Amino acid sequence: MTSTKEFLENLRPPSDPKLRHYYSRVENLSIPITVLRCEFSKKNHMEFLFTIFHRLNTGGMKLNNQEIRNCIYGGSFNSLLKHLDSNDDWRRLNKMSKGNSYRFAKQEIILRLFAFHDGHKKYDGHLAKFLNSYMHEHREAPEKFIADKKKKLFEETVQIVFEKIFSKKAPSKLSITVLESMLVGVSKSIPYLKEKTATDLHKRFEQLTSNQEFSDDALREGLAKRHRVIARLDAAINIFSK
Repeated sequence: MTSTKEFLENLRPPSDPKLRHYYSRVENLSIPITVLRCEFSKKNHMEFLFTIFHRLNTGGMKLNNQEIRNCIYGGSFNSLLKHLDSNDDWRRLNKMSKGNSYRFAKQEIILRLFAFHDGHKKYDGHLAKFLNSYMHEHREAPEKFIADKKKKLFEETVQIVFEKIFSKKAPSKLSITVLESMLVGVSKSIPYLKEKTATDLHKRFEQLTSNQEFSDDALREGLAKRHRVIARLDAAINIFSK
């Protein structure tokens, strides 16, 4: 059996002049290669890798930030995001069709819930960097953190939102800004909200959407600005708390 190396060594240029021209071009073609040496345990290396990936990602269908995170932050936490994205209540809440990953957009919302739940006051106004940092920190999170904390937190939060606030019916329109804030607000008071009625929670949701922080004027100032994000989340936490 002839090896690939032997095959290439014995390969002869074609006799046809036209084919010989293309053969010569391919044979003399040089392909530039850049090798990035990255140590995955270092946060600054991973942030650099994300930036390079983002800048080079210009051909074909451009990847969004969460698709890039899926490529470079693989591990137990990323696997959790994929698993939670298949939650029935979650998919019904977001009107997600079966088998559609929505290019990881919904998984980023789950990531936002965890990151803001654990430390929304630490947000500095750079959303991508904030989420990257959280994924790096928990990339290889232990099973106790994954199953006992985050999985349980997500499932209980989504259950309250879908069953009590929306009475098991997907809302006709729900912006990411409102959804994100509502999820964080509910996640902060799960034991308390479990005892409240659907009517009570629906009223709290109406208070949230009519709050000044969710007005058109407030949102026009910049959705990702630090003071706006913190103000929205503080409002949601207060509305859904005691």
